[in-house]
Amino acid sequence: MVYFLEQNNKKEMIMKRLLNYLIAFLPFLAAEGIQIATAGILAMVYYAVTGLQTGLEISSDVLYLISIVAEIVCGIVFAVWYLFLTQGKRKGKLANFLTFKHAALFLGLGIGSQFLTSGGMSLIQSFFPKVFSDYSEIMKMLTSGSLGMVLLFTVILAPVTEELIFRGIIYRFAGGDNYFLAANIFQAVLFGIYHGNIVQGIYAAGLGFLLGYTFHKYQTIAAPMLLHMMINASSVLLGIFPSNMAGIITITMLGGVLFIISLRYIIRDGYADGER
Repeated sequence: MVYFLEQNNKKEMIMKRLLNYLIAFLPFLAAEGIQIATAGILAMVYYAVTGLQTGLEISSDVLYLISIVAEIVCGIVFAVWYLFLTQGKRKGKLANFLTFKHAALFLGLGIGSQFLTSGGMSLIQSFFPKVFSDYSEIMKMLTSGSLGMVLLFTVILAPVTEELIFRGIIYRFAGGDNYFLAANIFQAVLFGIYHGNIVQGIYAAGLGFLLGYTFHKYQTIAAPMLLHMMINASSVLLGIFPSNMAGIITITMLGGVLFIISLRYIIRDGYADGER
């Protein structure tokens, strides 16, 4: 009798966990839907205002501006959602996290992550030419706007919005700290899928797991936001190195060293955890 009760309890727990993952998937769909709907509405308004015939190509600057507005709208929705979920709960002490030590550690980890992933991708690029050609086209689109718009989107808006979506909402719905490993893997996989292509999706999933760890470690959404900003901003440093094999190997090795050292110090950091 006890055995059957235990089995029923296990089945109930499994079903409950599966239901939690299903619920946690809904914010992912909501984020995609909000951005697609916003971009579609803005495109129709642009066609109507300019008199441009529907179906004709919109300039890259206008498309980028539409993407920025869609990101802002999505960010506002998820910021309100996140504040609603955390209302009345104690937060991690932001002032304790925003120190010179943490800024230096996250800068090192951000640069290390960027160099390691970029160098690693460059080293294996010749083995998968078709896959990387699609990836290159997407990267060109992401940098097609003016410098100011690109920096605004990649260094500020995307990190803030994506952290609210994946670490702030999805991670929490998937079980959060109570089921850290499973919840972190779940949100990281969705983070990879969110980027829309195989190459970027693979390393984004890995970085998503790292970002989830910093959220768990420091108990404030500011931690993954800061690291995400550092990772994206440090891409400008890649241009310092030559694009030949020696430069790629240098970037990869330097990134690996920075990544390991910074992550080691973060893991051993005696930060006093609070609650979100």
